[in-house]
Amino acid sequence: MRLGSLLNGREDEFAQDLYMLSQRPIFDVVAFEDFVDKIRSCVAEVTAFSCIINFAKCLFISFIPHVIECCKNMHTEFISGLFRRALVEVKTPSMT
Repeated sequence: MRLGSLLNGREDEFAQDLYMLSQRPIFDVVAFEDFVDKIRSCVAEVTAFSCIINFAKCLFISFIPHVIECCKNMHTEFISGLFRRALVEVKTPSMT
């Protein structure tokens, strides 16, 4: 799933569907409602996925300080450094 796109990269598919609807000689309300529902479903899926990702980031950010504290007591600077780098990545993700 590509982040940053509410239509999840399905813009061409939806454009084609809309074009097909526009080529009908008579406006079909039911077909148009189905088309709109298809887009709504896609947007809802992407929105839910985004909410889950954000929730996971919040959990991770709140969990990291406790792990770092434990690592300090165990003299494991390598693990502590890994968690610090992960925390930086979560705060400033490099999503393309």
